[in-house]
Amino acid sequence: MENKIRQGIRWLIFIVVGILIQSLHIEYVIGIKLSFTGIIIVFLIRQYSTHMVLISLALIYAISTTVFSGHLVDIFFLLEAVVLSWAIKRNDKSNLVLVDGILSFFVKLPLCYLALILVKDSYNQQYISFVCIIHAVNSIIAILIGEVLYQYTPVFLDIFKKDKIHKIRLRQFLFHTALIMVTLPILCSIYVNARKNEQLALKQIESYSHGAFQVIQKEVNSWKSREKQKFILYDVVYREKLKSLMDAKLTGEMADIILTNEQHKILVTTNDKYKIKNKFDIKDIKNIEEIDDEFYRVIPSIDSKMGVVNQFMNQFYIVHQYMVNPDMHMYVLIYKNDFLVNDLHIALDGLKLLLILWGMIIGVVALLEVVIFRSITQLEEATKNLPDQLYDLEQIKWKESCTVEIGLLQNNFYKAAFKLKEMFESTKLLNEELSNSQQRLQEIVFLDTLTHIGNRLKMRRDLNDIREYAYYDSKLTGVFLLDINQFKQINDTLGHEKGDKLLIEVAERLKILEDEQGCKAYRLGGDEFVVLTQQDTLEQIQVIGECIVRVFESSFIIDGVCMQVKGSIGMSIYPYHTNDVDTAIKYADMAMYRSKEIGNTPLEVFNESIKLEYIKRTTIEKSIRDAINNNEFEMYYQPVYDIHTKEIINLEALLRWNNKYLGQVSPQVFIPIAEELGFMMELDQWVIQNVCRQIKMWKLEGKKVLPVSINISEKYFRQKPFIIALLTIIEQEEVTPEDILIEIAESSVIEQAESMGKVIGELYSLGIKVILDDFGKTHSSISQLIDLPVKQLKVDHELIKGIDYDKRKQTLVELIVQITSKLGMTTIAEGVETEGELAYLKSVGCNSVQGRVICEPSPLGRISEILSNRGE
Repeated sequence: MENKIRQGIRWLIFIVVGILIQSLHIEYVIGIKLSFTGIIIVFLIRQYSTHMVLISLALIYAISTTVFSGHLVDIFFLLEAVVLSWAIKRNDKSNLVLVDGILSFFVKLPLCYLALILVKDSYNQQYISFVCIIHAVNSIIAILIGEVLYQYTPVFLDIFKKDKIHKIRLRQFLFHTALIMVTLPILCSIYVNARKNEQLALKQIESYSHGAFQVIQKEVNSWKSREKQKFILYDVVYREKLKSLMDAKLTGEMADIILTNEQHKILVTTNDKYKIKNKFDIKDIKNIEEIDDEFYRVIPSIDSKMGVVNQFMNQFYIVHQYMVNPDMHMYVLIYKNDFLVNDLHIALDGLKLLLILWGMIIGVVALLEVVIFRSITQLEEATKNLPDQLYDLEQIKWKESCTVEIGLLQNNFYKAAFKLKEMFESTKLLNEELSNSQQRLQEIVFLDTLTHIGNRLKMRRDLNDIREYAYYDSKLTGVFLLDINQFKQINDTLGHEKGDKLLIEVAERLKILEDEQGCKAYRLGGDEFVVLTQQDTLEQIQVIGECIVRVFESSFIIDGVCMQVKGSIGMSIYPYHTNDVDTAIKYADMAMYRSKEIGNTPLEVFNESIKLEYIKRTTIEKSIRDAINNNEFEMYYQPVYDIHTKEIINLEALLRWNNKYLGQVSPQVFIPIAEELGFMMELDQWVIQNVCRQIKMWKLEGKKVLPVSINISEKYFRQKPFIIALLTIIEQEEVTPEDILIEIAESSVIEQAESMGKVIGELYSLGIKVILDDFGKTHSSISQLIDLPVKQLKVDHELIKGIDYDKRKQTLVELIVQITSKLGMTTIAEGVETEGELAYLKSVGCNSVQGRVICEPSPLGRISEILSNRGE
């Protein structure tokens, strides 16, 4: 049903396009308008049956003739459609352009000529011949355009062709190409020459009219005022005198002159058709168009379906000039001009040349058909199903070719066929050998080349077997997915060779498990392994899981090096957790990643909470990239206070995410995911852009702006584009480097002190200060602070929490404050939650504090209010 609706819509589109094409006639030269109905004929014939084509074309002709009017000769396209449809039905490889050419010159051209003679036999025979020829040529060109569009244009190939690869017939392509290369230059030449001739004629008309005006003006100027007045009052003597002058010196068969007074009433004329005292005004003339200033062309209305001939042959030009003393209008009417005849000769000569060249092309194509294409066809027939013929030892008939190259090609095919026959005989022996080695090859395909246990393909095959026999077998299938913790670090520190040996040792222990417990082990790649086991109860599967955990309990000895390696294992059960074995693998994978996150649980059994966490994480991964475009991110700000004056010394920008499905997503959740996805660079840039823009807004609002610190990820901080992008945004938003502070985690700086120190130094030289964040969270290195151009550091909130009663934390923080003070640095305590913590930090000389005890992170509106109150 849907397919029929689609076909109906396509047919309606054909009808509408056909009506538009039929009604659209492009003016070519000397009054001839070209039609391209042949294009739609080609598409209809290629898509529909003959009776459907005729119905469609009859409908197109009826509507276009009724609504837009048309020409009698246009009905010939119905005959054209019948013949072309018959040719396609007889042979779908028919050359439509060649068929239409024969039809046009041997049928349509004589009939068209006869129709024009019978209906309009009074017109110039040469012009009628031209109309008939251009109609025939127009038909062939339209069919050629339609074939080219249908056969070679990618858009139409995608719409109409069913085959993905469209095959082009060489002989037809050469024929079309030759026609196009010949036709385009000649048609362009005819058009250009005709337009040049027309421009020359218009200049002649203007010159003729100007001469007539000067002669009449000279004659009238020689009259006395009384004589001029008598002429204006229709005096017969002076009217005849002026008429005689115009008849004798100015006019012939090609022109008339009319003089009127100010009221546009005729004073004198060379043509008795225009009566004295009758009104003659350009505004009253229909179908007039202005060519130039006071220069007009009048094209009579089409009076019949054949009216294009009458319309052009009876067109005339009017040149209007105004005479002073007496005030009169002079109109020169120019009729037939020699340029019409010249255009006919130019066009006819061009079309005759076009016809001659078309005939030569047909002759060349016919010669190629005999010499080359026929031999190629014979070779095609001889080599059809060649492998089958050789396999059956049939005798192949090779026909001789008159073309040397094709003959050599046939000889090559003959030799190749002889060799293939020998190869078929030897193939039988090879098949026997291949059959013997098939089993050994399968073992190679399904084994991991490093560990010699089953690989991913083997696992897929075994899972398919489990799925197939699940209907007949009530056993439970335990799916265990495990990987080695920190395997990348082992490769990086000890080398890939030892890493490979560790993988082999793990596989050997899993092989022992296979022998003892009857399960199957596979290596998926890298450090990932899968173990499948079929048992009767959940408890039995759990026992297998405990055995897999014991694989990592004892140390691994690799080349004399003792390694204490741990693994993360996820378990799911088919069909207990799911009815799909592929989903069971995914569930085991989810459980394995949960085990890796927790760290202290080597075996994690799948449950719905794991699935929900996995779905949530997946949703976050999918949503975070669109969060910027959806305006889901929002900037919060938290002040940093001087601990003694309680004055705000700067703000820290904090990113918040509110998703319409997930709600408020914690930065501790989405920041690590963004780092894994490689999205932090874009996120950092967004934060910098928004913070700088907000600083600019505060400045415009007249608020006293404080420096704002921005947390930057370690990966983006180390990249060269970071500083360039930062300076670009600062410049674009018209803020200063002193308005921005950059916060970078202490762990990132300590691990890569040299490279990070260079970046910090470059920022410092540009006027951008860097704050060392989360100080004391990891293995701090006080000695490295000496070489870093850092003036501020933030003590991690874990050291601040409970510091008012925790003696160990008091010792550490007091030491940090003393050292930083001696190094000329200021200390910021972050995460201050209680008055007790605040009081202790003040007592040990901490410079600044940040935390909920004074002000929690606030949205833009709240922080703007705080800044406004501060300014007051």
